[in-house]
Formats: sequence, structure tokens, C-alpha cells
Amino acid sequence: MLAAMLQDLLALLDAADGARFCRIQCKGRSLVNSARSNVVIPSDYATDGFVLFLFIETGEAEHTHLYCFLGRDIRETWRKRTSQYVLNIERRTFEQALAPHLFNSGKIDDIKVAIINIDVHGEFRKVIHGYMRATLSPLSLVATGTVVCVDCVESMSIASIG
Repeated sequence: MLAAMLQDLLALLDAADGARFCRIQCKGRSLVNSARSNVVIPSDYATDGFVLFLFIETGEAEHTHLYCFLGRDIRETWRKRTSQYVLNIERRTFEQALAPHLFNSGKIDDIKVAIINIDVHGEFRKVIHGYMRATLSPLSLVATGTVVCVDCVESMSIASIG
């Protein structure tokens, strides 16, 4: 379930102080070997600052099924279950059911308008911050070279440093 909570991208209109942005998540579902699938989004993620791109694979090379849902779309059209929104996808009906959300240039404009109008206060709470601590085996460095002393008669060779 952690993967469903991770954000893939942040979209920024301006990278200065007070930047306007939205959180973008990308998901894919396959209907190649199945008649149905679903997408689940935690309800607290479906804010006005959230965008979901959904790619549906049908096995048809000539058709691209890419859909875009704003947070408002998810809240208004998906089924709400407890603390999550669920979109059920059926192979025989998804193209018609999801047609209003087909990704096109109009959706880009919708995203820009959403970013401009969003209240960004609190949106960074939904962005996962973290760090990683790793223990590595001791490193060794081996180098060769020549140190030349300009004022000296002789030079020294360095065989290795460890």
C-alpha cells in the first residue's frame, strides 16, 4: 500500500518563493488478461492540488488509453470507501465511461488553472520527505602518480595510497 501513497512528480508553474504546484501520481492498469481492474487513492490525497495520470493497457498497439483526473474529478466521480476513493475499470465500458478524462491539450490547461487556483497551504504535508542511512564496506583507494619537486633534484613515485 505504500506504493499507492508515493508521489511521482511535482508540477511547478514558478520555482520562486511561494511557488504554485500540484502533486502528480502516475498509475498503470492492464486489461490484457483481465476483464476488470481498479485504482485506489487515499481520500486525503484527492485534494485540489492532486493530479492522477492513468494509463490503461489493452494490448491494442494503435490506441493509447491515457487519462487525467484532477482531485476534484476523483472526489466527484469515484466511489468513496472508508478512507479511500476507488475507480473500477471494466474492459467493455472503460473507454466510454472515462472519455471525459481522456488526456489532451485541454487537460493541460485544466492542470494549469488548478495550480493557479489551489491553496497550497498544507499540500507539502502530502509530499513524502525522507532520508536513507546505509552502511557500506570500507572503501580503499589505489592511485599511482609522480610527485615532482621543482626545486629538488629528485622526484618521488607514489605506488599506492590505501
